[in-house]
Amino acid sequence: MTVINKAMVQIKSGREKIGVGFTGLGEMKQNEDGLIYFNKKNPIYFEYHEYTFDGPVYNTVVDSRQNGMSSTKGKDKSKQKGKSGKVVGGAILGTLLFPGVGTVVGAYAGGKGKDKKKGKNSSVTKDSSQSIETQRQVEVPSTATLRFKNVETSEEFSIQIVCDSLKNAQLINFKTTKPKNTILVDDSKSFLDQIKEYKELFDLDIISQEEFNKKKAELLNL
Repeated sequence: MTVINKAMVQIKSGREKIGVGFTGLGEMKQNEDGLIYFNKKNPIYFEYHEYTFDGPVYNTVVDSRQNGMSSTKGKDKSKQKGKSGKVVGGAILGTLLFPGVGTVVGAYAGGKGKDKKKGKNSSVTKDSSQSIETQRQVEVPSTATLRFKNVETSEEFSIQIVCDSLKNAQLINFKTTKPKNTILVDDSKSFLDQIKEYKELFDLDIISQEEFNKKKAELLNL
């Protein structure tokens, strides 16, 4: 049977309902009859009733630049073993005792302190007059809900998947099917009450405009 839509999805909940393994990663496929299945070898077919995505979620990221150079937030800790004053003092003493050569020897003796550094890769610029901060929005994964009906067992259920703008652009191409014979209007009521109830179903997006107009025309004998 021809596949008309497909998309890789990461299942957050309900994977056991659709036959997806413990990793939660599966390929959602829709055939030409509008049925959905995930397992190619032993497919379980589902009617696709509803798709809900509340929209993308963004986090604000701050980028800091100073004098055209980028800087990132972090810490740089350093610890020096030995006093830096020994470098200068040793050089002066060497010059007084042994002019020329003593300067070099004294400087070497004074610089024997060891540097030990612990780094975390960056520093924070504190001079706000020389730094420029820019903000940008970065999308983070959110959640979408899909509602299905198992064709064999008639069980209706929902699953949740990881979703973002790109995944949403794929999923909106899948065709949903309205549940059949799940809600009926009592035909013993007056035709005005029936029209009112059909209008409520239309407002809830349970029936289409075409279905509402058809029922309305039937009840009014148009």
